[in-house]
Amino acid sequence: MKIDSTSTSLNAYQDGVLSAGNRPSLEILCIHELMHAMMYETLTCGMSGFDVQGNDTTPFPNWFKEGTAEAACGSRLSQIIKVDDDIEQIKGVLKQQALTGKSTTSEYTAGWFAVMYLAYLATGQAAATPDALAKGLDTFLYKIHSGTSLSDAIKDVSKEKYSSQKDFEEKFPLDDEAADFILKLIQEVDGGQGSLVAKDYASKDLLPDENHVTMLFWVHFNRPYSFLSKYGNVLDGYEIYEGGAATYTGVPGAAVQSPTPEVLE
Repeated sequence: MKIDSTSTSLNAYQDGVLSAGNRPSLEILCIHELMHAMMYETLTCGMSGFDVQGNDTTPFPNWFKEGTAEAACGSRLSQIIKVDDDIEQIKGVLKQQALTGKSTTSEYTAGWFAVMYLAYLATGQAAATPDALAKGLDTFLYKIHSGTSLSDAIKDVSKEKYSSQKDFEEKFPLDDEAADFILKLIQEVDGGQGSLVAKDYASKDLLPDENHVTMLFWVHFNRPYSFLSKYGNVLDGYEIYEGGAATYTGVPGAAVQSPTPEVLE
């Protein structure tokens, strides 16, 4: 992973020099980008927009791509909704920052709200704790990894409350239950980072300071013609272009057993 030390995300953009004080921001950035890497590996067709034959699929919308990465690292812009806002105020913000919008707030923050809500639905609306939503998001992403389209996964976890991805995008800002969940979520986060990786929503220092681990992700091209001609679709026994896309039912992904991470002292 290459990181630009002058990135505004690291709060060191004036001189580009990182210090111990930049560690939390660096961890947030790394977790966000590693979540994208995981999605490219396990939800390849929807992330790349291609299937194994090199045909165009329907790629995931940006709110889902960025919202899922924000679910991992926490939303840095969640303050657009306040803990004392009421349901109608929340719905007003969601209408203004529509999931289909092109702004950073629409894609990242509204996307974070939407993905966290889908994770909540995947739990059976059991709880909004980090542990519960992490398991819910895992359940939701596994459906897509297994070949289900994003559209059908939304229909499934919502018990057909939303009939498709498009239906969800249209109804999400108008949904009282979704707004009520977001209010409870903001109250739980209470000014924290809101990360599903951390031990709790309040944490802003997301990773322990002791050891680091190496993580193996296959790197592949977004354009399958180049990748498939060089490597084929099977690498180390696993199919590469797998999973569903936005409205495309894809090839089920293999159950991947992750290697034991190497601990670096």
